[in-house]
Amino acid sequence: MARIVKISNNFALTKNIKIYTKVKNVDLIIGDDSLFTKSENQYIIDKFDHEIYLVITNEKHNVLFSGCSHKGIENIVTEIQKQESRVITHVLGGFHMSHFKPTDTEQVKYIKDLGDKLYHQETEVYYSCHCTGDNAFEALKPQMKEKLKRIKTGSVVEL
Repeated sequence: MARIVKISNNFALTKNIKIYTKVKNVDLIIGDDSLFTKSENQYIIDKFDHEIYLVITNEKHNVLFSGCSHKGIENIVTEIQKQESRVITHVLGGFHMSHFKPTDTEQVKYIKDLGDKLYHQETEVYYSCHCTGDNAFEALKPQMKEKLKRIKTGSVVEL
C-alpha cells in the first residue's frame, strides 16, 4: 500500500473530513515573487496548484485548516464555502503576508479592505499564524477586532 497518495481532486477522507484542491489562483497585492517551480526545464513563478486545504465539520462548526494560503485567505474561504454550500466558521492558517510593506500605500489599502471584508464575513474567528507576519497581523487587527487571533506552536484552540 502506498504511503503517499497524490491528490488532484477534492477528496473526502470521511463524511466530516475533506481535503480541497480546487481553488482558483488569484493575483495578490502582497506576495513573494521569489517562489518558483520547475516546469519543462525552466523555472516559473509558482501558482501553488499543489496547495491543499483541510475542512473538518461537525454539527456546529466547519473548520478550515490552511498552510500558507498562497492563493489568498479570502479567496480560499470563499471558494470552499461555495463548494461546501455552508459557512466556514473557523479558519486556522497563515495568510502569506510576511512580505507586507507598511510604507506601500497600495498594500496598506489592500490590508485595510481585506480586514473589513473578513470582519463582515460570517466566519466567527480567523486564527492566524506563521507566514502572516507581525506587520500584516497588526495592520489587520484594527479592522478584524476580536475575529482575528494569533496562534503559535503549542497554542490550544477549543471550539
